Amino acid sequence: MFLTVSASAVCHGAVAGSSESIVGTRTHQRSVPESKEPLGRSKAGPHIDSRQRCSTTAAPGRLTLGAIGCNLGASRCRHPRSEPTLTHTQRGDPLSRTSPNFDSQTQNLKHPQLTVVVGCIDCASSIQESLRSLAAACAGVDCEIIVVDASTDGTSDLARSTLPAVRIIPRPAGFLVPELWAWGIAESRADVVALTTGNCAVMSGWANSMVEAITAGGAAAGGPLYLDASASISDAAVFFLRYSAFLSRASESVNDAEAIAGDNSAYSRAALEVGGWNRERGFWETEVNSLLIARGQAVRWVAGAGSVFIGGVRPRDFMKQRFTHGNLFGEWRILERRESRSRLLLVAPLVPAVMLFRIAGCVWPHVEYRARLLTSLPFLAWFALCWATGEAYGALRARR
Repeated sequence: MFLTVSASAVCHGAVAGSSESIVGTRTHQRSVPESKEPLGRSKAGPHIDSRQRCSTTAAPGRLTLGAIGCNLGASRCRHPRSEPTLTHTQRGDPLSRTSPNFDSQTQNLKHPQLTVVVGCIDCASSIQESLRSLAAACAGVDCEIIVVDASTDGTSDLARSTLPAVRIIPRPAGFLVPELWAWGIAESRADVVALTTGNCAVMSGWANSMVEAITAGGAAAGGPLYLDASASISDAAVFFLRYSAFLSRASESVNDAEAIAGDNSAYSRAALEVGGWNRERGFWETEVNSLLIARGQAVRWVAGAGSVFIGGVRPRDFMKQRFTHGNLFGEWRILERRESRSRLLLVAPLVPAVMLFRIAGCVWPHVEYRARLLTSLPFLAWFALCWATGEAYGALRARR
C-alpha cells in the first residue's frame, strides 16, 4: 500500500540501531515461499529541543581488537558534545493519542518517494510510538511504510490500529531483524529505502534528511541514535551494546562515514542492487556497506536524521538473539574468512571483557550517559557473554 503522509500528522515531542553487525548465513535455511523477484538477490549532535522531536537492533563495523578482532557493530566512537536524554514527559504520551491521518488520494500510485521498512520482534510496548513518529516525520513525503513482523505479542494488531494504511508482512516467530528487513526491501517500491525497528522513534526532519542525503549522491545514509531517559536498565544495556559507536557527533553536517547503524539507515535503489542478500539470507547492513565503500560509493552520516531507542526488549529474548548472532558470526569467520578455529576458541574467554572495554570507551565521553552505563553493566556483561558463547559455538560447529 502506497500512502502520502498528510501534514496533519501530529508532531509532538520525541525518539536506535544497528542490525547487530554480523554477516553470515544460517546453516538451516527456512523454507521461503516464492513471491515477486527480490531486489539484490544473490546466488551464492545538536541540542534536542522538544519542538524538534516527533513521536505519535569485511564490514564497516570491523573492529580490530588485538588478537580477537571481534565485531561490535561500528568502526569507531564519535566524541560529541553532551546531549540531554529524552523523557516521556518531554515527548508527551503518544500512546494515548489518536493515530495520525494519512492522505489516501495517492495510495494507488506505484512509485513512492520513500519506503520505510520496520522490522518488528515483539514490539507491542513500542510499535505505536514508533509508527506515530514515522507518520509525523514523513509529513509531506510520499511514503510507503512496511511493517515486517515476527512477533507473538500482538504487534501487528497494534500497528494496524495505529496506522490502518500501513502494509504489514507477517513472518513466523524466530526470524532475526536483518531477515525481516530483507523481506521488506524485496517488497519496496521507492528509490530510497529506509530501515528501522519497532523499538525506535524517529525525530522531526528524519525522512527529509534521509531522502536528501541519498538524492544528493549518497548510496547509503545513517544518523545518530539516542537513548530514551525512561528506558529500563536492561534496555539501556541493549542500547549501549548495539549503538555505542553510533552516538551523536559534534558535527551537524552531512559527512562521509565508515559505518552506519542498520536500525537508522537508508539506501538508494542502486545500492540495494549491489547483491549479497536475499529473503532467505537476510540484509546484513555491515556487509552491504562494506561492498559499497569498496566500490567507491558514498556512505553518509546525517546528523539531522536522529532516532531514539525507546526500548521494550525483553532481556531473555535479547540474550537468545545475542547467542544466535554470535553463532552466525563465528561460523562466518571460519567459513568465509578462513580464520583459525583453534585461535578463535582460545581467545573466546577474553571477548566479553574486550567488548565492555570498547563500549565504555565510546560511551564515557557522553556525560549524560555515564550513570546509565554503570547501572547497566550487569546486563551488559551477560549480553556480551551470550555473544561470545555463540561466537565460540559457531566457530566450533562450522564445517568447511
